[in-house]
Amino acid sequence: MKFRPMWILAALLSAVALVVAPAAAQEEREKLSKNEVKAAIKLAEKKIEEGDIKGAGGWFLAIVGDYPERYDIQLRLAHIYYQVGDWGNAAKTFRIVGENVSGKDQVEAYSMLTDALVKYRDYEQAVDAGRKAAELDPKSVSVRLNLALSLARTGSFQEAADVARETLELEPTSAAAHATLGEAQLASGNVDDAQTWFQKALGHDPNDPGAHAGMADIHLKREEWDSAVTEATKALEVDDALSRAYAVRGLANSARGDLGAANTDLAMAVTVDPDDAETQYAYAQVLEAQDDKGLAATHYKKAFELDPALTAAGVSLGEVLVSQGRD
Repeated sequence: MKFRPMWILAALLSAVALVVAPAAAQEEREKLSKNEVKAAIKLAEKKIEEGDIKGAGGWFLAIVGDYPERYDIQLRLAHIYYQVGDWGNAAKTFRIVGENVSGKDQVEAYSMLTDALVKYRDYEQAVDAGRKAAELDPKSVSVRLNLALSLARTGSFQEAADVARETLELEPTSAAAHATLGEAQLASGNVDDAQTWFQKALGHDPNDPGAHAGMADIHLKREEWDSAVTEATKALEVDDALSRAYAVRGLANSARGDLGAANTDLAMAVTVDPDDAETQYAYAQVLEAQDDKGLAATHYKKAFELDPALTAAGVSLGEVLVSQGRD
């Protein structure tokens, strides 16, 4: 194929967004030659130097569209997705690399895959990826922290605690590992022990969001509403996507009669994590208290569908529907 000036290729690729599948672009241009691939890599690297991350991603995307076996470029593209916060595509691309390479690139791919899945909040897949990453790199603290967090989020608290203890052997001052042990104790009903671990976490890192959220939950269980709000707020100041903190603060605000604030917090909680049945139920209760029965019925139904064992949601749904004259 005759070599084409790169400005022509740039014009052809200018309309290709980073998140668009490369097949769409293939219909508009010929496959890149090997020399053009080399030039495209240099242009991508220049874009990175200039701070144009998406521009670099466009070039990498074009290359892997033509040469999917270029796993070195797939890995660089995955990092671009990660940098722009496209966790879904980052995870997908890191997985492709991890399944097709070996050595340090495979270690890097599975480590980053686990992290991307945690950020994507796909904790079940993060557990599988984290186990593989920990097998490949048993001394990685970040991998073990992500694995412990994912295990806790999927309800495997004992295994999460075991991984957290192993992490502390590698890094005794890890606030996240201490907080995970607190979560495990809290899930087992050992509130006092959970508080000890959360306080140890905050001793190592006063801004650890998980530890503040855990303390907020403890205050909520003890009906210390103001303290629960304070701790949840501290957690959200560090991580404003922490659904649990919104839920706890919403429940505390509801308990102390501030239904407006409770509505705002619980609406955020179900937006960030729509699959939490307890939070859906709590939000429905606040909506019903505000006489928004139509929306309350929607969230009671959602809560009951997510967890049929949450019979209170089913009962409340029936009562709301009867009050509205609906079957």
